[in-house]
Amino acid sequence: MEGVTLREEPGMEVGSPLAESSERGVGTQEEEGGVRQQEGLGSEGLVPEGVTETEGQQPEGEAEAPGSDPGAESAETSAGEQRHAASSTVLDLGALLSETNMETWGGFAQPLHPGWHFPTGPGLSDVVHCPSWQFPAMSYYPLQEVVPFEVVWRVWESLPGAGSEPEPHQGHDLFEFSVMSYNILAQDLLEANMDLYRHCAPEVLAWEFRFQNILGEFQKWDPDILCLQEVQENHYTEQLRPALSDLGYACVYMRRTGAKTDGCAICYRQSRFSQVSCRLVEFYRPQVEMLHRNNVGVVLLLQPITLQGSEVRVQGPPLCVANTHLLFNPRRGDVKLAQLAILFAEIDNVVKSWRLKGTCCPIILCGDFNSVPNMPLYQFITTGQLYYHGLPAWMISGQEDLSYKTYHRRLFAPLWPSSLGISDSCQFVSGCAREGKESGSLHYDRDFLLQLRFCEAALIRPETLELIPGVTDATPDPLEKQPCIPRFRGTIRHTLKLRSAYSHFISGTNKPEVTTLHSEFGATVDYIFYSAGPGDCGQCGGGGHQQDGGLKLIGRLALLSEEDLWPMKGLPNEIFSSDHLCLLAKFQLDPGHA
Repeated sequence: MEGVTLREEPGMEVGSPLAESSERGVGTQEEEGGVRQQEGLGSEGLVPEGVTETEGQQPEGEAEAPGSDPGAESAETSAGEQRHAASSTVLDLGALLSETNMETWGGFAQPLHPGWHFPTGPGLSDVVHCPSWQFPAMSYYPLQEVVPFEVVWRVWESLPGAGSEPEPHQGHDLFEFSVMSYNILAQDLLEANMDLYRHCAPEVLAWEFRFQNILGEFQKWDPDILCLQEVQENHYTEQLRPALSDLGYACVYMRRTGAKTDGCAICYRQSRFSQVSCRLVEFYRPQVEMLHRNNVGVVLLLQPITLQGSEVRVQGPPLCVANTHLLFNPRRGDVKLAQLAILFAEIDNVVKSWRLKGTCCPIILCGDFNSVPNMPLYQFITTGQLYYHGLPAWMISGQEDLSYKTYHRRLFAPLWPSSLGISDSCQFVSGCAREGKESGSLHYDRDFLLQLRFCEAALIRPETLELIPGVTDATPDPLEKQPCIPRFRGTIRHTLKLRSAYSHFISGTNKPEVTTLHSEFGATVDYIFYSAGPGDCGQCGGGGHQQDGGLKLIGRLALLSEEDLWPMKGLPNEIFSSDHLCLLAKFQLDPGHA
């Protein structure tokens, strides 16, 4: 039929009645209407040419009734006309292509076309992004006009209590900013793992196409801080950093160690933040066997500012922003915990000096943690402690259920050796971090040196000891002596008081959110954590509570479920150009709360 392209179905071979009917042009609009009228509506006189009224009334494929006269039929039509009549009624194209009859086609089960308008859930009426898209030139609906349509995909969620703004402290204006965390999928990793993307069209996997889409997301959502993972180094230097620089961002990048070509980056708007300090964190430790991994992290201390002409005005306390990408291996939860302990120690060291001055530094922790919600690693982040002794290593992240295996790698105390220089409270035992790789030396503060008093004789000041101000003038107090406590007790802790900006379920439903999806896996592994104050309940996903340092979560960009994403051809697709979705949260900072 002119203007109609038939889809070749499984089992439709050349020479079959179905194929022959397609070649002969069976299924024109006139014939389709006639057959539908005859079979479905019972109209008289609307019988396809070459088919007698008796034949039209007989159900297709039904055996001839006993006692019928085959000679009468052979007298009216030849054998060739019978074949033509049969082939003319094999395919009712109009009925097959109608929406009410798409369940079967030629005996093969066909799914109903799901359409292109995806559900966003009840109550989410504030649609913030509806990019235009268009059907391909070839359509299985030849009688339907090809028109542009809109895909409704992600909405902005204002959290309960976000509208009731607290009174500014001592006349300070509230400082609002947004943070995006996004694993953009390094092209080298994509090409090395093509089996994960066999459901994707080749054109949507091309880097130039993906880069333009990813850059478009940055421009659309306009975050103040970007935390990116899987950023390929050459793409960063040649394309990403120049493009973000043009948009007003300053960027800090850390490539993974070894032969890896990707890394992590933090980019911030120079009109809203100034950089106070920067720590580039390597998790690779040659002296620790379990840490022969190439993952990295970045920790920045950013000062919120406002620009009034040429004048820069400081807005509140510094903000500690950390970004990381932990090890993927689902079987090595012990490595993930050790990497996280290193990152926590770096964060603690960055904010420690400010806390000693009486200034609270809010913390934002972003990244791909390769761990699903409510598993031990997640619980460790959100509750501040984890008793790990005896746990199977695969259970730490929960990416795979390996309970069926007879042998499990288990975690035992100590989780990492003392040579790592980190306590079970995720702090540097020296009291400060390594100051530089060049010297390779450790610097110890006074508090740590005082801990070396391990016997009674150390508490007695020698009479001959020369008095040196600031060095030997401190008199030990026997009451300050603490009992000897083993450093490793099967439990690790941290004092950062973090919670998730997301609830991990679609709003108003029990459908789990997903942040990553490919042909073998779909789950939440990406997070934005932020510091929670002492008065907070500590449960994940809430909002509207005043937080440590005056930080308050006031909104977030809703995620999607796996059910929403597969009709869009999974990830990556024409709209989302990574196998991860971006996370976006908006915070409010009270400058006077420091």
